[in-house]
Amino acid sequence: MRPAGAKFIAAWNWLRSVRWRRFASVRFMGAALAATALAQVVTNPAHAPSGAAPAADAADRAPYVSFSVALREAYAELARAETETIGADFDRALLDHNLKSLDARSWPAPPHPASLGLTGPTAIAVDEGRLRLLRLYGLGAREAHPRQAAAAQAALECWALRAALKRDNAAVEECEDRFFAAVIVLEDWLLPLKTPDPFHRRLAREYLAYANYKAAVEGDQIDARHFADKGLRAADAAAQGAAEAQAAIEPEELERWFGFERGERHELSVWRIRLALALDKHRTGARAAAAAVALARYDCWVDRAAERAGAAHAAKCRGEFIDAMRELEDGPAPARETIAVRFGYDRLALAAEERARIARAAASALERNAAVSVAAVAWPKGHRAVEARQAWRRAEQVAEALAAAGVPAERIRLLQRAALAGESEAGSRRVDIVIE
Repeated sequence: MRPAGAKFIAAWNWLRSVRWRRFASVRFMGAALAATALAQVVTNPAHAPSGAAPAADAADRAPYVSFSVALREAYAELARAETETIGADFDRALLDHNLKSLDARSWPAPPHPASLGLTGPTAIAVDEGRLRLLRLYGLGAREAHPRQAAAAQAALECWALRAALKRDNAAVEECEDRFFAAVIVLEDWLLPLKTPDPFHRRLAREYLAYANYKAAVEGDQIDARHFADKGLRAADAAAQGAAEAQAAIEPEELERWFGFERGERHELSVWRIRLALALDKHRTGARAAAAAVALARYDCWVDRAAERAGAAHAAKCRGEFIDAMRELEDGPAPARETIAVRFGYDRLALAAEERARIARAAASALERNAAVSVAAVAWPKGHRAVEARQAWRRAEQVAEALAAAGVPAERIRLLQRAALAGESEAGSRRVDIVIE
């Protein structure tokens, strides 16, 4: 006990000799804060101020730029691109609102598609993308990878804006592709997976994102757990042998699901066979990511059809699946198709034969997930205003019939043209359905 007591007395005398007032001085406190800030910059540059030292990781060697600065730059580029394309008609209201939020030192959230007037499959797709990005924000994407996060948000808002303005499909898809490219990179950084091959890595991403949407937005915990399990099995594919990994994740078995209509089950069965052939061919190689998207979207389509979800939900999954399959299948691109729907003189009602023709046009459009133009033909003789109004009402009748047959309303565009010189009066009383 004596040695221990002697050590205690020596320590007590040393503590009494320390000049504690020195530690409470302004100089000491300032030096301590500076040392703490320097250590934070060195060990975790994600939380450093703009212009701090670059990170040691190869992916982050560029000088750190805060999310606010990066988002301003992304918005400026978006405004420049849109102004060059559509000129003074570009509505900057959303960008200006977000810039005001940045001025108030607040990060603007991605807008809900309903606030832009979006409905239908595109609105659902944008909303799924929004939830996917917000999930990454919750994991620190804005702090850890500000430039990539800003690029993802600007691409998402570009996608929503162009869809709301009803821009052409190529322009909308360009922003959509940029968004998913940025989000996948963020997910690879923040949620690293075991599997090294691109097919299972992308498949895991898509399943887990869909499961998150089902749970967070719809509260469907049962299906969310089912698809999350498929995503986790895809993520663990590297731990299995090559043969077992390829056989582990397959398209949903239709016998496990209930509630299909007879024609719907037949269509899903036919597409499942085509998907299985495409997967056998493209699980590896340059189209592996597209094959993963096709598989995830097919399962989404099965889920939506079985639970009798709204037409927009099923059409969203179905359309994205067909787009992915078009990329996988090596057949020639479908040619543009025009189908003429004829009306009787001074008539607006559709005959049974014309309704059957519209049904065939709708089936062709759905098979290709194509955009459809409905062009009214107006006869130039007689009272032009009356003829034009009647032609337009005929086009509306055809568009309503196409929508009733399952074609998403957002993919139907109404047009009008005058009858050509070589067309007869009887030929002008028609509506042309153009399947792009």
